[in-house]
Amino acid sequence: MDGQVYGCHAGANLPCLEQADTSRTPSDAIVDFCEADPDADAIPLSVAGRRTVYAWRCRGGMPEIGEHVAEPDARGFIAHIWYRIEP
Repeated sequence: MDGQVYGCHAGANLPCLEQADTSRTPSDAIVDFCEADPDADAIPLSVAGRRTVYAWRCRGGMPEIGEHVAEPDARGFIAHIWYRIEP
């Protein structure tokens, strides 16, 4: 990126090979989770997806976007999991 080499360690379920999900529309899995747990303060990444840039929660059975937790880089991947490799 920008003439530099970057790397991402694929451990810990990091979505290194997938672009960031910036959609503000909840997935079916998120909707289903909120129907089952209508006032959940947090929706786990195993449900919301590890590439989402939002922390999702449920309010009255409806999905709601919480905090913005990640930014896409210039290529569209989650920026904070990619590191510049020094020559």
